[in-house]
Amino acid sequence: NVNLKINRYSKIGIKGVNGSGKSTFINLLCGLLEPNKGSIKLDGKNISNCLPFWYSLIGYVSQSPFLVDDTILANITLGVDKKEIDQKKIEKVLELSQLNHSIKNFHDGIDTVVGEDGKKLSGGQKQKISIARALYKNSEILILDEPTSAMDAESEMNFIKSFLSKNMNKTIIIITHEED
Repeated sequence: NVNLKINRYSKIGIKGVNGSGKSTFINLLCGLLEPNKGSIKLDGKNISNCLPFWYSLIGYVSQSPFLVDDTILANITLGVDKKEIDQKKIEKVLELSQLNHSIKNFHDGIDTVVGEDGKKLSGGQKQKISIARALYKNSEILILDEPTSAMDAESEMNFIKSFLSKNMNKTIIIITHEED
């Protein structure tokens, strides 16, 4: 029983305790679940009638990022042919995701192999790769599901403040956990 209007290019946060419906809301918003009643609309049109288009607009960053056993670059550009990778875009998403700081510490930089499921990286680094991937996709809508859960409190606050202060023409929805 929620009525919500999200304006284009707005930045909103959704906060709640475990079991409060945050994940269900995101699954509904992403079009992964169909509402029992009511609808989710984009410009007055029910998203269930245009799911492929709706999916093309969304960049989803999970709290448990999926990484392949390949380089950081390959994980950011997942599915893009190496010859078609836009280096300027890579530099921009590395800065926006704050992954550029971590990459400087790796011997092979952006060509560092992350290992199976990113086992050679910290949780925060994996999340930043996932954020960089969503930014590289250039989605109009970014949904960040607890994107800083693997970061310490200070890093989390710095990341969120910096990320939200960037002038991105995107609608950003950040989901965070509220302690009981």
